[in-house]
Amino acid sequence: MTSLNQEYIDPVLVSLYGELNSWAPDNDFYMAMAGTTPKRILDVGAGMGIQACALAKAGHRVVAIEPSPQMLKQAQKSMGADLVQWHQTDAENLPSIKPVDLTICMGHAFQVFLDQSAVSTVLRAIQKTLKPGGEFIFESRNPLAKSWENWEKNTHVHQSQAFGEIECKTTVHSFENGLLTFANTYEFLRNGETKTSISTLRYFTHDQITQQLRKAGFSVKTIYGVWDQSPFAATSPEMIFVAVKE
Repeated sequence: MTSLNQEYIDPVLVSLYGELNSWAPDNDFYMAMAGTTPKRILDVGAGMGIQACALAKAGHRVVAIEPSPQMLKQAQKSMGADLVQWHQTDAENLPSIKPVDLTICMGHAFQVFLDQSAVSTVLRAIQKTLKPGGEFIFESRNPLAKSWENWEKNTHVHQSQAFGEIECKTTVHSFENGLLTFANTYEFLRNGETKTSISTLRYFTHDQITQQLRKAGFSVKTIYGVWDQSPFAATSPEMIFVAVKE
């Protein structure tokens, strides 16, 4: 089971996570990929539930899984949450559900699986949930783009309605053998309190992911490089995979 960092456990940081991760271009992308014809959709690692709820309100039948009880609690308070079937579990232990047309795994959640064995387990579990010809859509940051080199430049002060001004900064600790370890630090300026969450992400290459998908019984339909559906190129910031169950 994948371990959870403080941003997904600490109630204050979970609330702040929701403020800092509002609707964005990736959400629009996944809505477009789902289309307008009602589908059965599985959202793996649903987080605060904004995508799952939006898809459900658009007429899709959505099953959402999230390993963090704190995030799941917040997600279930969202508008449209009553339309979603929620499960507290991780991707390695998917619940038994009716086959779905589409499975999504967004927010770079794919990168929390840190080794080949974990990825293999997750991909095979997801493959089993899909109908024949069903699609699995997910993204992973392109390691060749080295986006983490700019993260430390993004220090900023966030104005929170609940917590006042908060200085948010990221410190990269190391990048070795495809594993990036970094810390997100939040200083609450009204009282000087500081909370830090340390995370590790796996940066798989394009070829590694493609091979893993094929071993798990998928064919790769499309790979996008940007949320506007531009095709993937070597320097694209994202690797957005549309894989099909064979």
